[in-house]
Amino acid sequence: MILSALRFCIVVLMSIQTAEAIKVHIPIWQMAAAVPFVVMASVIALTPGGLGVNELTSVTALKMFGTPLAIGSEWALAIVP
Repeated sequence: MILSALRFCIVVLMSIQTAEAIKVHIPIWQMAAAVPFVVMASVIALTPGGLGVNELTSVTALKMFGTPLAIGSEWALAIVP
């Protein structure tokens, strides 16, 4: 359980660093609240590799927690490999 919590913290911190790298401000609590939705969507995605599902889920979750749509979209597209 500790390893799982540590992994979650690392994923959130990496997401915040990605946002800072592209000069987008997303509060850490909004990112921490959105990450579980993205993880669940990637697990049950119906497309190969979760193509498009992860991005849509992250933008929607961030919007739900108060991040403007344009900022969430910019961040979601920046994390695509």
